[in-house]
Amino acid sequence: MRLGVELGRIEKQLGQGRPGCGPKTVFLVEEPPGTPTTRRELWGRAAVEVVYDPTAGPPPLPPGGPHKLIIGPAGLADLI
Repeated sequence: MRLGVELGRIEKQLGQGRPGCGPKTVFLVEEPPGTPTTRRELWGRAAVEVVYDPTAGPPPLPPGGPHKLIIGPAGLADLI
């Protein structure tokens, strides 16, 4: 009986999905001062590219984790 309850709970969680949770690959891209912060979801929401102004500092990380941080030029995520 307990196994059936657990399987039902797991099936419900998988059916609902959990966007924004869990680990992500985060590409942090510094742009010239004055550039607005932009965020682009990649690879079916498994990664995110964040372009930001280095004088303002990087924005907060997405919820979930642990995240893999990659610092590099814009468009790097498209090449990987």
